Amino acid sequence: MLEELLLLAHVIGATVLFGTGAGIAFFMTMAHRTRDPVLIAHVAATVVIADTIFTATAAIFQPVTGYLLARLIGWPLTEGWISLSLLLYVFTGLFWLPVVWIQIRLVRLRLPCLFRGRRHSVADADQAIDHTILASARGLAPKAPPWLC
Repeated sequence: MLEELLLLAHVIGATVLFGTGAGIAFFMTMAHRTRDPVLIAHVAATVVIADTIFTATAAIFQPVTGYLLARLIGWPLTEGWISLSLLLYVFTGLFWLPVVWIQIRLVRLRLPCLFRGRRHSVADADQAIDHTILASARGLAPKAPPWLC
């Protein structure tokens, strides 16, 4: 019974991770295609909430349920496919965490501009993304570029 519950939780976690990832990518792409910076900023803010509620929660519980399942079944964590899946999970997470951080920073950078009533092109938003990524890579706390607001 415990094994079935853990397996169910593990499958639901994988489904949530895949589903929210695909859904977030879809809605961000559709918002970006409108070329409306206000809509893009709104969708980005919603994406941060969805990432926090769904993706982060599933990302935490997925390895926990996987570990408990492996222990319960008697599989060592050094089993080839388990080791590989753990490695891929960590590798993917290393890419996901900076993306979430960039999403949060971009929302924070854009909201004051939106409340001032200024509208910007998608090219401006793309430059802001580049600015944020470069500042982050240099270890600087990015600020809104003067031309953005």
